[in-house]
Amino acid sequence: GDEENRGTVYIGTGGESPSVHVYQGGKLRKLAKLPTSTWISALAVRPTPTGNHVLAATVADGRIFDIAPDGKVEPWASVDAEHIWAIQHEGQHTLVATAPGRLLLIEDADCGPTAKNSANQKTKSKTLFESPARHFLSLAKAAEGVYYIGTSDEAILYRITIDKEGRATSRATHDFAGNEVRAIAAKDGKVFVAVNDMQRGDTQLRGTKLTV
Repeated sequence: GDEENRGTVYIGTGGESPSVHVYQGGKLRKLAKLPTSTWISALAVRPTPTGNHVLAATVADGRIFDIAPDGKVEPWASVDAEHIWAIQHEGQHTLVATAPGRLLLIEDADCGPTAKNSANQKTKSKTLFESPARHFLSLAKAAEGVYYIGTSDEAILYRITIDKEGRATSRATHDFAGNEVRAIAAKDGKVFVAVNDMQRGDTQLRGTKLTV
C-alpha cells in the first residue's frame, strides 16, 4: 500500500453480522458491518482520490461490497458464482476467483450502487480462465500480467498470463499432494504456497485479513 496506509491490516469476519475491522497504530476498530449474514472471504483495497476504499467479497451469494473510509457500505458487484474466494483490484478492474473454478474480470465502470449488482442482476464480467476445479481458492500477482491460482479439491497451482488485449493463457505448474492450495504469495521471482490436506473436504473460510 502507500506510505500513509502502510502497516494497516483489514480483517473480515463472518456469522450473523459479518464486519470489516481495521488495525492501525496499535488500535483495532470496526470499520463497517455488511448487510448480509454470510462470511467475508476476501478483501482488496480500491484506491480513490478521497482515500482507500475496501472491497469485501462473500461466500454463498457471490457478492462484493465497497466500504468507504468513513465506513459507508455500498453494493459493488454480484457475480455468477456460488462463492468468491479471492479478489485483486488493480487499475480500473477487479480479478475475482470463484467456485466453480473460474477467474473473472469485472470493470469498475460496471460496478457500484447504480450498477446491476443485486442477487438477481449479475454484474457484467469476462471469464479469463476456467477449469474443472470445484474452487479457485487463492490468487496472487507475480508480475505485470502474470498471476497464480490455487485450486480445490485437486491442489493444483496454475500460472495465468494476461496480455494487453485481455487474452489469458494458462498452464498447470504443480499438482500438490493434498486437496487445496489455500494461499499463495509471489515475490522476487519466487512463489510460496500453503497447501492443506482436508480429510473431510471442508473448504469453508470463516475470516480473512489484508495488510497494506
